[in-house]
Amino acid sequence: FVHPQTGRVLPIMGNVAYDPISSRLIFTADSATGEASRTEEPLIPYVPYPHDPATGAPTRTKLTTLQRKSDLRLNGPMPDPNSGLHVPIAAVTIHPQTG
Repeated sequence: FVHPQTGRVLPIMGNVAYDPISSRLIFTADSATGEASRTEEPLIPYVPYPHDPATGAPTRTKLTTLQRKSDLRLNGPMPDPNSGLHVPIAAVTIHPQTG
């Protein structure tokens, strides 16, 4: 992505995170405004949604949405779609068509 404040081209991985309080993506690198440090909850790393390299279409996953927005926090529990066991939230992604 092109950073809106510095104009530098940076990879999304490691430079963008999700703020669970404001429900928006935050730039965590080269932030002149310091927006990453204004949140009370830990930021959740953002991972771009996977796409099929052959078609460019979003891949099908078994990921589910959380029942309550308040459950979305770093290391918070979420059910694993295969086992049903609760696992910690390590990152978030956003489906490009359904959000």
